[in-house]
Amino acid sequence: MRLRIPQSPHPSPAWRFIAVRTACSAVLVMAGVAACGSTGGSAGAGAGSGGGAAAGACAASSLSVTLDAGAAGAAAGSSYYPIDFTNTSGSSCRLEGYPDAWFATSDGHQIGSAAVRDTAVTAGRVALRPGAAAHAWLQVSAAANYPVKTCRPVTAHWLSIRVPGAAAVSAVRHAFPACAAAMDGHGILTIQPVEPGRGRRGAVG
Repeated sequence: MRLRIPQSPHPSPAWRFIAVRTACSAVLVMAGVAACGSTGGSAGAGAGSGGGAAAGACAASSLSVTLDAGAAGAAAGSSYYPIDFTNTSGSSCRLEGYPDAWFATSDGHQIGSAAVRDTAVTAGRVALRPGAAAHAWLQVSAAANYPVKTCRPVTAHWLSIRVPGAAAVSAVRHAFPACAAAMDGHGILTIQPVEPGRGRRGAVG
């Protein structure tokens, strides 16, 4: 995958903590508290407009956003993590396009460059019935690949995520080697568009 110059999403630090039952220890939501409940499977998730044309875009408050470290893979100096979006509401909704993602401090300040979009993967529409899930793959290049003076390596403990089409920002707690510097012409994060179902180990990476 080629890395492209990222567009910074300029997240707001006005977050509040809520607990979430997942492999990650906590979730932050800036606007609306995401309901925690059944994590659901891929059943009920469909690509394309079929079955989801009448459904509105998924709000951040109707989704549980998690990082599945157990399904992560590694290849060619990068790690690949599926970000799962589970519809915890009682109504169908749809996701379409790319999430935004960036590393952050505990008070919401961005660390380094935001994820660039992998436009080699075609973006589609995913219809989510209640309890259904979609995912997007996040590529994290090894910070050790970059010169220390260029990267300014740090450990990031939060990954901020903006649901496609939503203004609210969620964040999951996980430790990542990161670059504090926003490197011109480089990026440590690359994001793919949402796809139906949960991310499966071995599907990417």
